[in-house]
Amino acid sequence: YGIKPEHVLEGLYPLAEVLRRANQPTDIAEDDHSLAAQIIRHKVTHLQCTPSMARMLTGNDEARAALGRVQNLLIGGEALPGALARDLAQITGEPVQNMYGPTETTIWSTTGPTSGEEGIAGIGTPIANTTLHVLDAAMRPVPLGAVGELWIGGEGVARGYWQRPDLTEERFVLHDGARLYNTGDLVRLRPDGGIDFLGRADHQVKIRGYRIEPGEIETLLDAQPGIEQAVVLAREDMPGDLRLVAYLTGPGASDLARLRTALARELPAHLVPAHFVALPHFPLTPNKKVDRNALPPPG
Repeated sequence: YGIKPEHVLEGLYPLAEVLRRANQPTDIAEDDHSLAAQIIRHKVTHLQCTPSMARMLTGNDEARAALGRVQNLLIGGEALPGALARDLAQITGEPVQNMYGPTETTIWSTTGPTSGEEGIAGIGTPIANTTLHVLDAAMRPVPLGAVGELWIGGEGVARGYWQRPDLTEERFVLHDGARLYNTGDLVRLRPDGGIDFLGRADHQVKIRGYRIEPGEIETLLDAQPGIEQAVVLAREDMPGDLRLVAYLTGPGASDLARLRTALARELPAHLVPAHFVALPHFPLTPNKKVDRNALPPPG
């Protein structure tokens, strides 16, 4: 049932959890093609999906029970909120493997286990034959803890874009004798060698002269109690009036006064969103990532 004997002996699983998994139904209707049914029917041991898909699974009792049978859960494609990683680790009894990598580096470049202690789970360390470089605009290494753009080198880097020499020249660069790919992602190097993902460089905005990285605000919001997921956008719903809007899901999403106070303790005033919008769930793209373009205007 996905529980190792030593885990029970070490007290990592209460007896009630062991019995719950032991009593899971094994008879699946032939016409049941749900993901939960497929996991049980085929005795799935490894499952890889996006955080948005994982969140959908945790909201369904049958799917949660089926996930308890999965021995290795791999999450990638979006930033992984710590609260979701904690929930998944409790379901499976094992740390979640958070994976990161663009298609242009075919396809994963970093991985690392997490049980969700952080607001946003780190993306881990490079896999074999892969190098990571956190660089500034002049392609100089940034100091430890500073924000920079992530460049990836190594055997996984693709040759370039098909019939797009202009774009290939822009994103694939020879630097210090190595061929690197510019991910366009903003990251921060941790003292332990891991990497924090902070968002896309092209999501950076300027409001009243201040350069803002919404990913850093999302990280703080994701760490707040009762918040399942946070997305921060700069919207110009009225011409000339650019404002930060925070979209939130989870039982704590409607406690606006507490959220504003929490952010004000950590951020300067210009980084606190002007609007907070609580949603039951986020709209998703066909590949189960958050569809930022489909988020509604505030009010």
